[in-house]
Parts: sequence; C-alpha cells; structure tokens
Amino acid sequence: MKQIISSNIRVSKGLGVIELMIAAVLFAGVFAAGFSIFQKSTKKGVALQKNTKNVREKVKFLDRFKFEIENAIPFYNAENIRLQVNRPSACTSGGVSTVSWGVRPYPGYDKNEYEAANNAIIDPSDEVSLFDGVNDDNDAVQIVYIPQQSSFIRLAVDGSNETFSTSGVNPVTVSSIENLAVGDYVVVIDSEQSDLFRITSIQSTSNGYDLYHSSRSYWNPADFTHEYGESDPDSAYVFRVKMASYAFDPDNNTVVRDDHSLDDSFDPATLEYLPGGAAEMTHQWEPVLLSAERLQILYNLFNQTVPIRTPRMGLPGEQCFQDITGSLDCSCTNQIGMPGLQFFTTSLQIEQAAESSESFRFSPHNLKNGIANLSRGAELTGDPVVLVNQEYMATEEAYTGGGTGGDGGPNIGGGGQ
Repeated sequence: MKQIISSNIRVSKGLGVIELMIAAVLFAGVFAAGFSIFQKSTKKGVALQKNTKNVREKVKFLDRFKFEIENAIPFYNAENIRLQVNRPSACTSGGVSTVSWGVRPYPGYDKNEYEAANNAIIDPSDEVSLFDGVNDDNDAVQIVYIPQQSSFIRLAVDGSNETFSTSGVNPVTVSSIENLAVGDYVVVIDSEQSDLFRITSIQSTSNGYDLYHSSRSYWNPADFTHEYGESDPDSAYVFRVKMASYAFDPDNNTVVRDDHSLDDSFDPATLEYLPGGAAEMTHQWEPVLLSAERLQILYNLFNQTVPIRTPRMGLPGEQCFQDITGSLDCSCTNQIGMPGLQFFTTSLQIEQAAESSESFRFSPHNLKNGIANLSRGAELTGDPVVLVNQEYMATEEAYTGGGTGGDGGPNIGGGGQ
C-alpha cells in the first residue's frame, strides 16, 4: 500500500519551531532589557545605600568632634611637655619659647606623619617647614576636653586648712575619688596654674586619697614644681578629662581617632597597667569616617575673615604691640584659645570630586572663656561640684552645622558653698 503523508502535519510542525524561535528571541530581548533595568536599579540602590551610610558616619563623626572641640580646655602655664607647642622664633617676650595648650594643631600631618612625629613639639605657624610640598593636604589635631560629666574634687587640707605638698614625687591628695579611677586623665588646678596627668595608682590614707602620677605613664614626663593650693587652698581641685587625636589615614582613605585609653599598655577592663609595658603612645586608631579623601582643621580668628590652618601660639592675653616704626606687630599674638580663637572649622572631602568638599564650624566655649577662671574664688567645702556639659549624642539626623554660641558650655551645679 502506498503511504500518504499529510502535508498539514508537516506544516504544523514547521510553524511550531518557528514560533518557538520567535518566542525565544522575544524572551531574550525582554530578559536583556529587564536585566539591564535590574542592574541599573541595583547599582543605584547600592550607591544610595553607600551614600546613606557615608552621611550617617559623617554625622556621627561631626557630633563627636563638635562635642570634644567645643569642650576643649586651655592650659595657661602647664609644666607637662606633652602639651607644649613651640612659639614662632620671633616671639621672645618673657623668654617663653613654648606654651602648653589643650588643643595642639598639626597642620600638614596625616596619620603616618603624626605617628612618625611621636608627639613632637612643633610650631604650627611655621608654614615653610610644615608645607614642604609633600602630603600637605591633611591636618591632625590633639584635644584635651571635659567629658559629659566630671566632678570637681577639692584637694584635701590639713587641720590648718593647708593643702598637702604636690611638688616633686609627692602625689596629689584629694578629699574624694568620685568618678575617678586608675588610668584616668585628670587636671589639677588652682587660681595660679593648671596641669594634666594620668593616674598611675590611688592609695587611701588618713588624709584622703593620694593620686600618683609616676613615670609609668607617657603623659607624666616630670614631677610638678608648683604647690597647688599653697596660696589659695579653696581654689585647688582636680577634675577628670579625656583625650582624643584625629588624623587622616591616606592608606585607607579614612579619618581615624585615638582616645589614648590604651596608651602605656593600660587595660581599661582591669584598670591595670600591664607588667612590662612601656610608657608610650600606642596609636590605637579607630576608624570614624570611611570613604574620605581629605581632612583639614582650620582656625577662625576674631581679627581675620579668612580661616587659617596654621595658627600662632602665644602667651594668653598677649596683644599686638607697636614696633620701632610705629606699626602694630601681631606676630606673637596668641591665636588659639583666649583671646584670639573664634571658631574651629573642619573641611571634609568625602569623595574625589572637589565639589563634595564640605566645611563645618564649631565654637570652642572653654578655650574662649577660660575654664581656669572657675577656680578663682570658688570655695568648695561641701560635696564635689559637678561639671555638666551638653551631652554628646550620636544622631542620624542631618547635621545643621555652625557653632552654638554660649550653648553647651560648662554649667556648674551641686556642691556646697
């Protein structure tokens, strides 16, 4: 029998293959278009997420830096060489070549240069040496500031209302150790002088509590010569402070911070200095701002409209004077702390593009007002006076910028008269 093959079947099979091919082509086109949209959307989402993270990090960094810089304190004539800054060579008045300050500028220094300098005493106004054309775009700064709450504790007195000797190897004897512990940084102050030391041990005695400041800490390089409270026992007290150093890490494009709590091989968990440890800075840096490109610290002065990175360090209260030509010579005028400094400004460049650089301004209350004035005529005979600053609170809300004028400065409460 002759086999008959239906042409209809043959045509039907041919149309099925063609339809599949057309569908495949259409699906591939739709998939490619969809994938492209998905890819672009994903990239946009990742970029937005990264930008949001950068904004949050920036706000947290600025919140913390604002609190610390606005509550930085001056040291008028401290003996601690770890706080000293060189004056310009032309400034010879009083024969003083160095001045101690709670804010130490390091213009032109990034993290690597700051570590290599090993806390060197520099002249921050020496543009020739600081800006030599190599890695000059970033600045570092070291800050001593009053934390959110710090107790003013009076130095102990004997039966004749006289303080115990603080010179030489003698400890600082206080009436209380409220909010104080081994490893804390503290300021001892009276109506004449102030200084910084780190507590290396505390001993209870019949006179009160002895705060020792031995050479076990890098921050205690020498014994005091001043007898705190000798001329005015009622003005002598101690209070707790904290330290922070900021620098830019060029190897990781990150702004970093060191709180100096681990210096001297100190263990904050046990409140002990580890046996065999050295009295030195350990440079335990904490990343505080990622994806950064530059960090500059500028100083706005009352007599200048343009902020500068290189302030001069003079004696407190030193004013301009007339030279032999009758012209005003301000080369030795103090520009940081009272009376010259008006604002600090941080210039941040987050991304590579120049237009992404932003500036934020802060007003250093204590440096302008002079925390040492709190000791004059202050009779602390009751409970320890508590210094309360505006609380540092990290927030994810947008930062408004600008100094806060008189807000956030030190408020004194509690204690008896």
